[in-house]
Amino acid sequence: MIDSDVDRFAGVLLRLATTVHHKTTIEEVADELLSDHTWSDVLAAQELVGKLKTIYDDLRRDSAATFEVALSRFSELVDEVEAWDDVQAVWLPIVGVALPDGEVQLGSARVRPLDEETTSEVTEHLAHAVQKHKSPSNQNKVFVDHVAQRIVRLRGLWEPALLELHIKASPARALELGQERRTELVDLLRARSLAMFSRKQRAGVGAPGELPSDIDEGWAVSTTTSKLSMSASVRGPLQPFLLTHTVADELAENGAFGFFSLIEKPPSERTEMEELLLTAVHWIADSALQPTQDNQLLSLFIGLETLLTTGRTGITRDLVETVAFLLERDLDRRRWVRDNLRALYEDRGKIAHRGGRGASEEAVDWLTNVTIHILQRLLARRDEFSDRRKLAKWVDTCRLT
Repeated sequence: MIDSDVDRFAGVLLRLATTVHHKTTIEEVADELLSDHTWSDVLAAQELVGKLKTIYDDLRRDSAATFEVALSRFSELVDEVEAWDDVQAVWLPIVGVALPDGEVQLGSARVRPLDEETTSEVTEHLAHAVQKHKSPSNQNKVFVDHVAQRIVRLRGLWEPALLELHIKASPARALELGQERRTELVDLLRARSLAMFSRKQRAGVGAPGELPSDIDEGWAVSTTTSKLSMSASVRGPLQPFLLTHTVADELAENGAFGFFSLIEKPPSERTEMEELLLTAVHWIADSALQPTQDNQLLSLFIGLETLLTTGRTGITRDLVETVAFLLERDLDRRRWVRDNLRALYEDRGKIAHRGGRGASEEAVDWLTNVTIHILQRLLARRDEFSDRRKLAKWVDTCRLT
């Protein structure tokens, strides 16, 4: 943070502490500070609010508080955040992940079988940590035993695994960032399952409680002839995601589906396009969970709109032509992709705005492949197209040539 901003925030805190009527709140100050990713990479919102309130309370109690005092206190906080080097080990459960090769390394992250060895290791780490607290030893033991029991119960879930991450942040913020990365990893695995299998064979993977599975049944009996009709269908995850070393290589930076390197990047280091790519992966993953083909179509188009549109006008033209330019070189092939996608986009409008129905399985499968291939093209060219503006300029050049 530059000196002028440090001075400004110190002045804001002093003014809050020494005046009666003011519009600004500590929470608003925290929000502004967290808009700088350096701060949001390190501290959770409530932690920062607590630290700012401590400074505020101290200044308020000091009847002779000066700007120099406020500047000194706030500068200490700035130094703490910008010099942060404490790394947290974070463990988060995932269900629906089978590990036939055992533990799998994904960049600096690990996906581990939730077996006795993992349970014992995590429990030992927790026990060592709580020993440093001044709580009575019996209370520490109760806490560790409770966590161990929770982990054992997790082992009873469907194909459980444990995601292990190391994140440089406060413990509370590390947990928040870890949960965000778990969500992004789950999205990536769901999208990858669509790229490799049909929707009827899609894998169910998620955080505990995200993936209910049951049999949907119904019965009908004629009141005149007593003729009976029955139906039964499985809803929910159909199979676990098989995470092997080969799949992990596909998800790595130079792999065929190499989005995991974006997940590992702190938000402050991601380009606009990298953020958009992860958002689009989420919408592809969302389509994997939708029970109807109409909703699957909507989710896929949201993913494409996220990446390829820059305003509220010309959306259809921008979307269909950008897809055609990115996917094909031959003029006739580009025209076919454009026209086919435009027709599907009109169906999307009818479904979203006029209650239309009837997206075909073939159309959804084709759009799934198109969306995934667009993501892969943009991933490979993300240095060239670091934001949507640069992509739009390239599309305009393609039109003129």
